[in-house]
Amino acid sequence: MGRWHKAWLLGVATAVIGIAASAVSSDWEADLGLGLLFKLRGARQSPPDIVVVGIDRESSQVFDVPNRPDKWPRQLHARLVDRLAAAGARVVAFDVLFRDRRDPEDDRALVESVRKAGNVLLIEDLVKERGTSRGGAPAAIEHRLQKVTLPFPELAAAALGTAPFPLPWVPDKLSQFWLFSPEEGEPWGDKACLPTLALLAYAMPFFDDLLRLVSETTREIGADVPEGLARRDSLADLSLGLRQLLRSHPDLVNTLHARVAGLSSQEARGVLDAVISAYGGARSRAVNFYGPPRTVRSLSYHCALGMDCRTPHPGHSAQTEAGLRDWVHGKAVFVGFSEWVQMQQKDVFHTQYTQLGGERLSGVEIAATVFSNLRERNTIQTPGAAGHVTLIAFIGLVLGVGARRLGPSMMLPLAAAVMLLYVAAAYYAFSIHHLWLPLVIPLLVQGPIAIGGGLYWGFRDTRREREQLQKTFGYYLPPAVVAELCGAAGGIPTASRDAYAVCLFSDAERYTTLAEGLSPQALHALLNRYYDALFEPVRRHGGFVSDVVGDAMLALWATAGPDPETRVQACRAALEIMAGSPGGSGPYLPTRIGLHCGEVVLGNVGAGEHFEYRAVGDIVNTAQRIEDLNKCLGTRVLASAEVVEGLAGGLDAVLVHEIGRFCLIGKSRPLTLHQLWLPGTEAADLCERRCAGFAAGLAAFRIQDFGQAGQIFEALLQELGEDGPARFYLALCERYRRTSPAGPWDGTVYLDEFLGGEPTRRG
Repeated sequence: MGRWHKAWLLGVATAVIGIAASAVSSDWEADLGLGLLFKLRGARQSPPDIVVVGIDRESSQVFDVPNRPDKWPRQLHARLVDRLAAAGARVVAFDVLFRDRRDPEDDRALVESVRKAGNVLLIEDLVKERGTSRGGAPAAIEHRLQKVTLPFPELAAAALGTAPFPLPWVPDKLSQFWLFSPEEGEPWGDKACLPTLALLAYAMPFFDDLLRLVSETTREIGADVPEGLARRDSLADLSLGLRQLLRSHPDLVNTLHARVAGLSSQEARGVLDAVISAYGGARSRAVNFYGPPRTVRSLSYHCALGMDCRTPHPGHSAQTEAGLRDWVHGKAVFVGFSEWVQMQQKDVFHTQYTQLGGERLSGVEIAATVFSNLRERNTIQTPGAAGHVTLIAFIGLVLGVGARRLGPSMMLPLAAAVMLLYVAAAYYAFSIHHLWLPLVIPLLVQGPIAIGGGLYWGFRDTRREREQLQKTFGYYLPPAVVAELCGAAGGIPTASRDAYAVCLFSDAERYTTLAEGLSPQALHALLNRYYDALFEPVRRHGGFVSDVVGDAMLALWATAGPDPETRVQACRAALEIMAGSPGGSGPYLPTRIGLHCGEVVLGNVGAGEHFEYRAVGDIVNTAQRIEDLNKCLGTRVLASAEVVEGLAGGLDAVLVHEIGRFCLIGKSRPLTLHQLWLPGTEAADLCERRCAGFAAGLAAFRIQDFGQAGQIFEALLQELGEDGPARFYLALCERYRRTSPAGPWDGTVYLDEFLGGEPTRRG
């Protein structure tokens, strides 16, 4: 299967899984996705055309009545209705139940005030009950019935209208509301809920325009005007008729919007567009919360009645008639339980802002928010079922195809960029256009699936390519080198290849002398034992032997780039070689080792019909020169600073200490060299003293205090026994005391001059 086919397969799989997960993720989206969008957007100032009059504990204390709205004297509500009517409130909606008659005088006062105001809406108590079919069917096929309790008859007749306001009472966050009764069927299916009916009442000044436009439009299409609209007996009839008309003829919605646009009054256009959108749209929509409690303009009940406010809050200005007029004139007023102190709150619901501050929103504030959403036409919209599926499929294809086509180095940045751009787009759509795009599925389902699938298939492809390379080059390359090169290169290598390598160069001591005294057979056996002691540690620690000439060996640890672990393995192999002893009897060949690392070219070297695969580069020659310095210093293992830098934690029980800066024979650039050795049975304190003493002598040497340096090295030899580097520097200090080095001094030892005669310093 080609790479593009696999990419499309992963894209389609990501899209299908996302679509399938969407079927069960609605609660996640409402809780997590919508919550994130509200958090990113933050609180918004509510529109000025709504006010909440809150029944709260402070008002109860002022009136000296129980902190329960159903126990308040209805005379208080009558006074509030009178005061709001006088202040010019356009519509007043009570989220307070008035089911039963109580004190006759109070009831008459309230009925008279409501009738006189002519703009009061009352809430119905809507209760869901369980029932069975008439045939006595078992409980498994029970169905729900709506039981409605109206305000007591005289009050219901006096009100402009009554309506329910059912909200889902669930442990999760409330995000949806019903514009019309949630039960299907007539008449409940078209009965407006309290905020919807309040919107229609709010549009009363423009009823004539609305009914004229409806009459003209229905006459043009030959549709019958519903009886409720034709009679205009009550607000409930108007509401039911308008809903039935727009449900039966949904094409009228756009036509009415177009006709409303021709009205001269800007307010009329805005209000009637809102009514048409509400009555011609979906039964259920998502609430566009403005913020935590009291984000909607609110004042306490007693302040609205002109009583003294005990605690400072915005309701102070409403105590006077003029102040109250500024608060409510031309506005929709919702009355219900709403506390300033959250711990005293009743009739509350979890919303998207509950998770941010812990506050829950009261029912009356939700009703006011819903009314404002309908009035401003800014309820939260969704892309619809088809749009949702299309969007999820598109995101899945982009993430899946992109993750498969790009390698791991580009896949994660691409996925992060796509998801960040999508979140930004979702935030913009939500904040500006009130459009709720899904977040949970793209971010928590499709993103991880695309990334995981891309990584899995990428790993399979890389492994298959590596196996093919190993098979191809395994005929003439060491397996370890093939594995390293395949893993680093990510493709089939050419005849030569740049690499980063650690070079271990070893040379046997006294080989020439031993060779003169041994027969060829004995020398052959000696070399076999010698190389066995060298090859096995190299192989065990991941290196491979590149060259063997006589008694010299070059081993390499090649990678695509600098790798601390590779340098650790090379050092361990060197120390293991020094610690091992060849098996069998006969002469023994001690060895010396030099270690250096850097860039090399690995490839075929030769001509004609003979080629060898080897490393070419200056570091190979430098490693040989470092090994050769062991003879001069009396050491066994020397390594450049490039090899041991940063490896202190990876070389347990190994002593590594600097022995100086040297310009090797035939080289022009100096190197800092370190000695490696295993302390063996030597006490730890002696090792520390040896290293500390040598470091002190080297420090004095570098500042040209050759007398002090010589004394330190001499004392070190006398106290701790033979030490090759210390003896070398002691001799060097004696020479420099006789003949000072010429030119600038940085402590570098130039071996070509030192070994050739009296030392001099090059500039």
